[in-house]
Amino acid sequence: MRRVSLFGVLAGLLLCAAPGAQAQPAQFLLYNNNLPGVGFNDPTPAAPIGGNPGTTLGAQRAIALQYAAGLWSARLDSAVPVRVLAQFVPLGANVLGSAGALSVVRDFPNAPRAGTWYHVALANKLAGEDLIPGETQVGQFDILVNFSSDFDFYMGLDNASDGRPDLVAVLLHEFAHGLGFSQFASLTTGALFNGLPDVYNSHLLDTVLGATWDALTPAQRLASATRFGRVVWSGAAVTAAVPSVLEYGSPGVSVTSPAAIAGPYQFGTAAFGPALGSPDVTAMVVAAVDVAEEGGTSTDGCSPFANAAAVAGN
Repeated sequence: MRRVSLFGVLAGLLLCAAPGAQAQPAQFLLYNNNLPGVGFNDPTPAAPIGGNPGTTLGAQRAIALQYAAGLWSARLDSAVPVRVLAQFVPLGANVLGSAGALSVVRDFPNAPRAGTWYHVALANKLAGEDLIPGETQVGQFDILVNFSSDFDFYMGLDNASDGRPDLVAVLLHEFAHGLGFSQFASLTTGALFNGLPDVYNSHLLDTVLGATWDALTPAQRLASATRFGRVVWSGAAVTAAVPSVLEYGSPGVSVTSPAAIAGPYQFGTAAFGPALGSPDVTAMVVAAVDVAEEGGTSTDGCSPFANAAAVAGN
């Protein structure tokens, strides 16, 4: 078995217990990595909201963390506890949170794929044993989750946000990355981590190239990373669940000529007007020219078209 640590972490920890769940749930052990007075320990008074009974900002954050862990716990099974190191810290602009595995493991007992990196929490579950023994020693946690101390989150547990970012939703999303929903190839160079694929990018299928990321060159991976709408998950369980989760018929935009710009393009659908339908539309693209309003441009479509005849049918 080979193990590699991905992050350095801090000491000074307080254990939080995840709530009870159904039979044979995965147990989440939550560790608070914030210093007194900040993050999960922030004493700022707060009124209970949306089923969250906490009366301080720090308490509400901790309760939301426990609640999200309980939701994941009820849906996963593992004989090995998942150790999560959590903290509120300043993050980049518009970044609500970040998370990832603290270690990756390969060629462990019962590993489904040889020579492939696995997030340690997933590897522990598959192996049926703790592959990196230890409770609170630095570097021996499974997942590190960070949440932005710069955002005013909605703290309710009722999935009824008042317009603020819902902390429970962000928590669920970030837990997913640490549990296995992330890949480790470099998005700067395209190189595989330590020269080997991971279980996630082994299932990232580029439908233009007809190959998964583990079979691509570094240059192809870099190109694939920005190929909008053309990289899909190829795992059997997820593929089987598609009909009950996704709606078929997602629109796409493809330029057929001139050859210099031919290919699929990123797009957005309007929040007004009739919905896109079928059959497909094939036509010339013509820029609509309109009267430039205050703060606008002559091609934003916010006033009557001056070239309506040229746009008609295109």
